[in-house]
Amino acid sequence: MSSPEVQALQELRKGSLYAILSTILLSIAIVFLVASLAVISALQPFTLTSSSSSASLSSPFASMGSLTGVVALEIIALVFTILSILRLRSGFRGLEATGKDVGGVTGTTLWIIGMILTLTLILAPIGALLVLAGLIIVGIAIRRVGQIYNVSNISIGGILVAIGAIIPFLAFVGFILTYIGLGKLLNTMGPGGQPTSGPGQGAAPTQ
Repeated sequence: MSSPEVQALQELRKGSLYAILSTILLSIAIVFLVASLAVISALQPFTLTSSSSSASLSSPFASMGSLTGVVALEIIALVFTILSILRLRSGFRGLEATGKDVGGVTGTTLWIIGMILTLTLILAPIGALLVLAGLIIVGIAIRRVGQIYNVSNISIGGILVAIGAIIPFLAFVGFILTYIGLGKLLNTMGPGGQPTSGPGQGAAPTQ
């Protein structure tokens, strides 16, 4: 049975994976929307000059189909984002329980509250600021995890996640590095939750 520490790190890794999937889905939605708008714009002259009623109706139907696809992708991305926050929160709480309080719980709280406020539209500016602050704190917390276990991928990943609050693509790269780093770390963890050759010594993965 895994130790609480190992379980906490596994939760952080799952949270990083969900964040990666969320970003990919959101990126696909944006590309799909831009491509659809380009196609609709290209067809617009044809629909305006065509005498066919079916041709004139093609643009509205294409717009509705494109919008439906984009909304569906965004909803799925939102679900993965929420799962990411919950997993990260669980992981940070787990580390806190083992005496390794990296401060990430506060970041996830601000992040989720910010998302809720953003969805209300009226308080969207405040929500966006809370999301930004929460992501920065989460990034700093991930960096501390990397420092505790002396795993450079996690440390660098945390820095990129924090900077990614302003430059989203960097957060994506940061979560990828974090996911990879946590995977390598978990491969070195012994039954008691510590690297088999001592903390931060880069032990070879156990078989």
